[in-house]
Amino acid sequence: MSGKAAKVMLTEGQLQILEQIISSTTVSRRLAQRAELILLAYMRQHNVAIAAQIGLSRKQVGLWRTRWQASFDALHR
Repeated sequence: MSGKAAKVMLTEGQLQILEQIISSTTVSRRLAQRAELILLAYMRQHNVAIAAQIGLSRKQVGLWRTRWQASFDALHR
């Protein structure tokens, strides 16, 4: 069942950290994958396109978008 995707917002600092995570060669594959997911969602890509690009299901992408949205206030303080 499809619905409206959770909107992903980023501060400048969060954007820089996510970009560093993605380009790092020492972080886990899962962490890099999740960081890329959040950046792609921030660029307003659809869950299906993100899922195909990073190798997750559409449902998993939606779950991580929702988690990010729910945690945004705590993450940017």
